[in-house]
Amino acid sequence: MRTGLGVSAAQRALALFKQHDEAQLETQLAVRHDEAQLIETAQQAAALLQELFAADAAGFERGGTNAQ
Repeated sequence: MRTGLGVSAAQRALALFKQHDEAQLETQLAVRHDEAQLIETAQQAAALLQELFAADAAGFERGGTNAQ
């Protein structure tokens, strides 16, 4: 599968996604007994990922990689 990223940029993007994912799991674990908090943190994480995907897409459209 091709991403349009160089190897180092793809590795960095993967590491950042893994870091975000693990942090989200820790957040969800901390509020697992509070359904309202669980829903809120899940929605916040989804919104953040949507923003990151949009920023990446904009970077690709400009010819950059924009992986942060």
